[in-house]
Amino acid sequence: MAARLPSTIVEEESIGGQLNDQRRVHFSPAKGFAGLQGYDRQSKTMSHATWGMNNTPFQQPNNPPRTSNFTDTSHFVESNGLGLRPAMNALFPAGYGQRKAKDRIFWVFPPENDRRVSLLLRWINDMNQAIGVYGLQKFLQSRERGALVTNANYRKPGHETEPAWDWLTFDQLQTSRDKTFQELVACYDPAEIVVVFVYLPSESGRSVAMWRRKIPVPAHVRQTHQRQIDEVKHHLRRFEEYVVHVDEYVYMFCLILGRN
Repeated sequence: MAARLPSTIVEEESIGGQLNDQRRVHFSPAKGFAGLQGYDRQSKTMSHATWGMNNTPFQQPNNPPRTSNFTDTSHFVESNGLGLRPAMNALFPAGYGQRKAKDRIFWVFPPENDRRVSLLLRWINDMNQAIGVYGLQKFLQSRERGALVTNANYRKPGHETEPAWDWLTFDQLQTSRDKTFQELVACYDPAEIVVVFVYLPSESGRSVAMWRRKIPVPAHVRQTHQRQIDEVKHHLRRFEEYVVHVDEYVYMFCLILGRN
């Protein structure tokens, strides 16, 4: 059973202690990483904290109409992976010697440091009902837990005032080795909560700042499509089979998390 969640949109600060099922956490072996000599994490972090302070912000996205029509999500722009390209090296580095998630993905920066981010988060808050419908549709189409993600610095040509979205499944997010990504997607009922990640890549593309939101799926939409929801959820993996992969230590253990 999924954790009980508030009916309003909240930013997830910490999910430790919110689950009470066993969660297997796999740690990748610690290795000496080639190519990181002289990497100054503090200076890199400080540069992230001031991203966009002098940049020209994008225009406030137009508000598409709120809808109770489950099939009418045509007003959402999809990136088709193009928005992810500038952040691929930070989110999903490939090969031996990849940097740890904590050196690539940063969750602590205030959104008001960059107007592009603050405006996008405000738009998400205003559009919560439509996003809830859109996210549920993506879950049912993919038949797997996942999250909506959007690049605060990317606009699809011809849609400069609209955010462009991608849907990433749990297995795709697992390759990031980021604990927050995986736990948020694994821990909540995808028919009730849509997990949204907003990201802003650094200019080099080696690091990315992240923000997260949880969007409730409108109750009347769930009720209307309950049969389809039940069929998809019946074929999901068991909760304990969603294994969180991280790279912070050298052994494996079972992390016990509490759920309401």
